[in-house]
Amino acid sequence: MISHCIKPTLEEMALQDLMNFQYSLLLDIAKDCTGASHLSIMIRYYKNGDVQLKLLKNIEVKDSITGEAIYKILKGQVLTNELVIRNLVE
Repeated sequence: MISHCIKPTLEEMALQDLMNFQYSLLLDIAKDCTGASHLSIMIRYYKNGDVQLKLLKNIEVKDSITGEAIYKILKGQVLTNELVIRNLVE
């Protein structure tokens, strides 16, 4: 239920905020107890007078975890349109 109903709705709400507010990305890679690597993508932005910090995605990384691989994941799953790219604070 959470994966199919709630998760997509929360991701869509967060992506809408990326189109409306300037934000920064926070990335972390960690291994779970099975040895699989996971990339956690968080966003931080200022909305309605408060700093928002949200987990955007947690993705299992099956291939290498090089900078290039992480960039491809970001391009394919987060930086999906020009407005989202433009609001990213460098």
